[in-house]
Amino acid sequence: MARFYSILLVVVASLVVSCSKSKTTAEIADEMSIEVLSLPTILKEVEAGKSVDSAAKQLQSVADSIIVLAQQVEPGEYLTQEQRAAFEKKLRESQDETMYLLIGLSARPGDQVQLVEPIGNLGDALEFASQVMKEP
Repeated sequence: MARFYSILLVVVASLVVSCSKSKTTAEIADEMSIEVLSLPTILKEVEAGKSVDSAAKQLQSVADSIIVLAQQVEPGEYLTQEQRAAFEKKLRESQDETMYLLIGLSARPGDQVQLVEPIGNLGDALEFASQVMKEP
């Protein structure tokens, strides 16, 4: 009887996996945009006195999320030129505000130093995502 249930469980799990809809590259790019748009909020919290360690962990979490999302892109499925332009526009908007906030932290070099590595990791994650979603 236990064997029957284990076989039934495997069949049900296989059906669930095979029926689940994979996300399009455009949907994944939208999710990445949402992650990136959180950067200014994280930095504003640092300016307001929130823990820099907490912000560094949040930034690293955003970078990790972007890598996970980029790994979900189906090989050979790229963003169209219009989708890519919209995605890059969102990133630039966030980038401008993020740079402004980082400049504001220049009076606190210790805080900037703690944020260098997670911000670098985030840049690497975005570069990886760009490579995956852009047609060669």
